[in-house]
Amino acid sequence: MDEPTETPLIRAQGLTRRFDRDGDTLTVLDRVSLSVNTGDMLAVVGASGAGKSTLLHLLGTLDRPSDGKVFFGGQDLSELDDRELADFRNRHLGFVFQFHHLLPEFTAVENVLMPAWISGDRTRAATERAESLLEEMGLSARRAHRPGELSGGEQQRVALARALMMEPPLVLADEPTGNLDSASSALVHDLFFRIHETRGTTFLVVTHNPALAQQMTRVVTMQDGRVLDDGLALGGGTALGGGLALETGDLGPEMGDRA
Repeated sequence: MDEPTETPLIRAQGLTRRFDRDGDTLTVLDRVSLSVNTGDMLAVVGASGAGKSTLLHLLGTLDRPSDGKVFFGGQDLSELDDRELADFRNRHLGFVFQFHHLLPEFTAVENVLMPAWISGDRTRAATERAESLLEEMGLSARRAHRPGELSGGEQQRVALARALMMEPPLVLADEPTGNLDSASSALVHDLFFRIHETRGTTFLVVTHNPALAQQMTRVVTMQDGRVLDDGLALGGGTALGGGLALETGDLGPEMGDRA
């Protein structure tokens, strides 16, 4: 008797994205099919212009494909209208981008709370969850600070906490440490692996960082809008940082202010 086949958490089927420019058609993604299973730690790598970010945006329903479909847990997302897709994103997907996109007039804890507020949840329980996430990020002492009062690494950790606020099964990250120094990058990378280990969260990370890619369980290489290779990584999902301290006071007299 055949073993039952696991339904992928998210699946791309023949995704194509074309843009018309001055009468010419530019194809940036060309018939890409890809399945991501629950618990995957997947890196998407390739040269600039290979289609990595376009694929992430389509999987995250931030854009619609010219052809092809995206399925989440077997549900055809092309059947949802824009309002339904916005609600789907807020409840089921977390996003971390190269730029943190925090709202400057709100505090760290308020930024983390945004997905809950958007869903109509302004309960004390939601606030406690946001505060707990900031503690997990090593940012308890920064919860009342606004983004302009935080370092780049701290801003990105607030963005990661926000991505986790609704407990999504999948986090999509697009060059999440591209603007950070090596120490701050290592902290964020280490958090990805800790979250995966403790929560079982699935990660799909677009990155130019070869060290991070090789620590993931799976690496997809893209070229010219297509998947060139899809295979196991060497690291098997082990953290880069070897258990880096996350409380700013434990990072040293200067590093805690910069990370």
